[in-house]
Amino acid sequence: MTENTPFWFTVGLVVCLILLHRIALVVLAIGQNRMPWLVEAGKGWRGYRWLRRSGASLAERYPRGADFIARRVSLTRFSGLPLSLMAVAAAYVLILAGDLIQELIQAEDLIDIDRQVNQSLTVLRGPPVLGMFIFLTFYGTVPFMIGATILSSVLLISLRRGLYVVPFWLTVGCATALTWAGKYALARPRPDVSTTVIEASPSFPSGHATAAMATYGFLAYVCSREGATLRLRFEVVFWGIVLIALMGFSRLVLGVHYLSDVAMGYLVGFFFLLIGIGLAEYLRGRDRRGAPGTARPE
Repeated sequence: MTENTPFWFTVGLVVCLILLHRIALVVLAIGQNRMPWLVEAGKGWRGYRWLRRSGASLAERYPRGADFIARRVSLTRFSGLPLSLMAVAAAYVLILAGDLIQELIQAEDLIDIDRQVNQSLTVLRGPPVLGMFIFLTFYGTVPFMIGATILSSVLLISLRRGLYVVPFWLTVGCATALTWAGKYALARPRPDVSTTVIEASPSFPSGHATAAMATYGFLAYVCSREGATLRLRFEVVFWGIVLIALMGFSRLVLGVHYLSDVAMGYLVGFFFLLIGIGLAEYLRGRDRRGAPGTARPE
């Protein structure tokens, strides 16, 4: 049974992805149909009416503070609640990243967990799993990512979506630069695992995980933002998440990274992804305000 584990893992992975895709589609359809009903039910809730009355009372007493809060939680513009949530998420990512680095330097518990996870994945290091992940990990290498970023930028410009190019390069460039600086600053050795994949650079953090989160995450954002239909936006986001997750997992199975390496790579990529999306949304808003025939707000 142990010898056949890689084969059955591959079959199970494909089946699980198909099931998750179908379940997510069902949840999306239910949410789309029930959302208006949920909104109306929420407005009829006694607590909602009490909040409205309390908010109106506070607005009369503290107009400036109420206006600031109203702008921060507004759902009609990106600078409202979406930007507020992104700022909170970015701050939380920084806290997690700092804790992870501190644990890696000062505590043995994280190192022990890394070793246990690495050891537990030994049963998967055989065909066809290794072949599948060797193929997948190529799409996170530096040469491929540089080519993909350039090609995507040219495509965005040709489709008259050039406002995304600067945020895209900012996301990918800053995430990559910080990752490689961290690699040589901490100089963590790679796991001592024998596979056909050999890496010469230090281990922490994972460049593949960072690049996948920053590059594929931003491209998924662009496609979902510009997608013509809800189904298209769903498909892009779902399979983008799957690709990012499998990219990080492939580095663990191939034995070239520890779990903490991949986790930190995701955190670095996600932090700059939030910054890139924020800049892109700002440029979108400025572009709409400056478009001919569009009324400028006072």
